[in-house]
Amino acid sequence: MPSTRWKILSIALIAVLAGTFGLSSGHFENPDAHLRLSQAFSLVNDGSFQLANGVGNPQHGNIAFNEKGERYSVYGLAQIILFTPAAMVAQKLACPGGLHPHYIAELISSFLGVAIHFLTGIGVFGAATAIGRPRGEAIILGLLFSLCTFNLPSSRDGYEHPYEALLILMSYTTAWLAEKCSSTTQGKKRRYNYVFAGILLGLGVLFRPTAILALPGLFIICRKWRNIIGSTFGLAFGISILGIYNQLRFGSLIETGYLQAWLTANPELTSASGFSAARILPQTIALWASPGKGLLLFSPILLSLFMIRPSVWERKSRIVTVILTTTTIYTFFYAANFSWHGSAWCWGPRYLVPIIPLLILLIPMPTWSSLLGRATLALVFVSASIQAGAVLVNYKRHLLQTLLADPEAFEDGRIFFDLSLSPLASIPANLLYLVQRLKSSDLFFSFISPGPWKNEARPVDIKTMLDASIDLNAFDLWWVRILYFPFSDTIKLVGLLVGLVALTCFIYAARVLMVRAART
Repeated sequence: MPSTRWKILSIALIAVLAGTFGLSSGHFENPDAHLRLSQAFSLVNDGSFQLANGVGNPQHGNIAFNEKGERYSVYGLAQIILFTPAAMVAQKLACPGGLHPHYIAELISSFLGVAIHFLTGIGVFGAATAIGRPRGEAIILGLLFSLCTFNLPSSRDGYEHPYEALLILMSYTTAWLAEKCSSTTQGKKRRYNYVFAGILLGLGVLFRPTAILALPGLFIICRKWRNIIGSTFGLAFGISILGIYNQLRFGSLIETGYLQAWLTANPELTSASGFSAARILPQTIALWASPGKGLLLFSPILLSLFMIRPSVWERKSRIVTVILTTTTIYTFFYAANFSWHGSAWCWGPRYLVPIIPLLILLIPMPTWSSLLGRATLALVFVSASIQAGAVLVNYKRHLLQTLLADPEAFEDGRIFFDLSLSPLASIPANLLYLVQRLKSSDLFFSFISPGPWKNEARPVDIKTMLDASIDLNAFDLWWVRILYFPFSDTIKLVGLLVGLVALTCFIYAARVLMVRAART
């Protein structure tokens, strides 16, 4: 008979699969992901990471040139490679007169981020048990991460942060498990665990070089020099591949292209590095509490961290130190950067995505009938409602409306600090708007530019997009959006059924996990 743990993991994997097919949007919400997808096609067709002429917009600060004049994105290579199978399949499926292969690959690749998010939920369960949380609490923590943090809607945007978050969490969990191995009877397994923890963090670096910010936390877990050396040895694998990738692009092992790209897009930068210590305090507050980007507003469940009793901090002091160290480093690093917000055109403080699974591990589990328990349940309800609204509604609708009505808000920063302009405040009105649009017989259009993707420009103006585009006038789920595309009724019906069945299975699996947690 399978153990209880394996039964839980099996149900969780069903939830991952069902949640991926039930909650993916079927498209990317940022040009960065399209740029990586374009590089995936270059890799498939030309065997090169080089960007084709005319692809991308240097004003986004993500394209750099080498000495030969060749254009490359500044991004890591792992997500580009991950997109290549989708590019290959898309070229096989494309037909003359239909969607360009790029947009077919976009549909396929759009499922990856959501799948990684829900797999990270399983990772939270594993990490929680590794640090000594009871199994029932670990299940609840995995569900809280999956359903109540801004990582869920953010995972649909196509950024690389969900991969970074998963690999950092896996790295720490592997090192925590190594601590449980007996130094006498399991010494070899223990040493291998620390090396593997370094390898996992190195893989995170290949998705996003800033994953190296998690290294001090890993060293704190390792404690002893021989363990630190082992994890560093494992990390060297990813660092070496990144160095080779940099050498092939820009002729230097340490050149990523970021500085050149930033200065091209922002020539007014007073600091050539783009960082300033003077920004850390005000922008730390903005990262955590501003209406437009504040972590505590986009994931209110994290407010429950302030309910932890001091005795818990003392009892789990080393684990708390690891998590707070990594959280502080990530926060201060990005707070010092001129682009601390990661753009107005993304959901929440995306740079802080990697620390959320770690913070979730510290959430207390009070008695639900107590005052703290009821307060926690209220935070769960509010957090889950925010994420559900963000999944159903394309938040770009609100941003585009603001751009037309008050373009100066993007220049003077009010888009981040004015509560009335926050994407959070727009969710109820946009949900009501989409429900009302269900009654309309108006036709919606994709407004996809012909040919391969070049940049985020559409063939119509913003007003027309707001009035008649599928992206901004339909619920932001792939199996709903497909109903408005010029596909056969059979394809539409199959897509709708797959989506509804997947969503039903996801809700049922989540309920089963909650029941399991209550019984454990």
